[in-house]
Amino acid sequence: MRSLLGERVARLVRLHAAPWDDGPFDDDVLSLRQADEAGKVAGLNAGVLEDWRTVLELVAARATVRR
Repeated sequence: MRSLLGERVARLVRLHAAPWDDGPFDDDVLSLRQADEAGKVAGLNAGVLEDWRTVLELVAARATVRR
């Protein structure tokens, strides 16, 4: 994750995985958790991170170009 999307995203994902009672969390982590909850669809399996590698690499490359 860190190598594709950077330290900030890796930190957010790491904190997102922490138990809810481990707070306090910053607004970015809370927003990520809310998006995760809102995006849950019964019966949908999004796969594993490796399944998304190509998409993540494209997003990371596009972000690098925009800087």
